[in-house]
Amino acid sequence: HVQARSNHGIVLSTSGGPIRLMIPSDTHGTLDAETSGGHVRSQIPLSVTELSESNHLRGQINGGGDRISLHTSGGGIEIAALAPAAH
Repeated sequence: HVQARSNHGIVLSTSGGPIRLMIPSDTHGTLDAETSGGHVRSQIPLSVTELSESNHLRGQINGGGDRISLHTSGGGIEIAALAPAAH
């Protein structure tokens, strides 16, 4: 599980478990998420440029931006919206 308040390039990978990335819903990024042992799901809307079955997803979040690369061979991948910071 990773919580990121901003995106300056995010690279996460594992060979033995799932990935859950939590980012603010207004984050800009270019997503490349792939798993061979589960599904890729995103709570944050994105423009999909490639979807292979349900295990590989490429697309732009909020018009694109820095790279978000998520890869695992042993679980699913989830991109979730992070609650806004309290003021």
